Amino acid sequence: MSFSGVTAALNRVAELAEQALQALRQASDSAGDCGKLLSGSTAGTTNEDEASAVTADFEAVRAGALRQCEALEAVLRGIDQIRARFEAGTAPEPPTWAEQQRERLPPYITSGFYLDPDGHAELVQSGREPDGEHERINNHLIAVGAIPPIKIESATHVEMKVAWRMRQGGVDRVDLTINNKVCTGDLSCTRLLPYVLLPGQKLVIHDPVKSHEIRGKDVR
Repeated sequence: MSFSGVTAALNRVAELAEQALQALRQASDSAGDCGKLLSGSTAGTTNEDEASAVTADFEAVRAGALRQCEALEAVLRGIDQIRARFEAGTAPEPPTWAEQQRERLPPYITSGFYLDPDGHAELVQSGREPDGEHERINNHLIAVGAIPPIKIESATHVEMKVAWRMRQGGVDRVDLTINNKVCTGDLSCTRLLPYVLLPGQKLVIHDPVKSHEIRGKDVR
């Protein structure tokens, strides 16, 4: 059961126990009133002895209901303690920056947010760029010998674009959160990103499964 589900269940238990407590208090008061009314109305009559026995029964009901009230009050205190320990021990961790950003990403295309040097979150999406950025990335990878002279799809990926912009801007570290797993394979971001980053640069990618730390490779 989820954290919110357990909390809701505990709240419902407390609510029902409180209702039972109020009912028992009402029963105790009513039994006491019945006993007093019966005793007063039959005093000095031929039914006084029989009424006294019934009045004693009402008193037993009143006292028994009070004892049950005390037991329910103890139950409610126990529920409060359970709820307090549960909330203190299992309260969910606040969402990380990566989790917060991922919730804002559209599901229909691989997208990512990265923090720029000024602390602003910038949106980047996979695909061909009008200014030819993906082609420059592809040509760079060919020039440094990372890939043969072919066009690769991963040059259009979010991770590649962010790494390229880090290279162009000379940024030491960037955190990037994306809505799909980092690709793997011979012509993948996992293998080729170190060739895009400069030595000393670090790109930390937070995908839905785990975080990946990519460092620049000296290709001179």
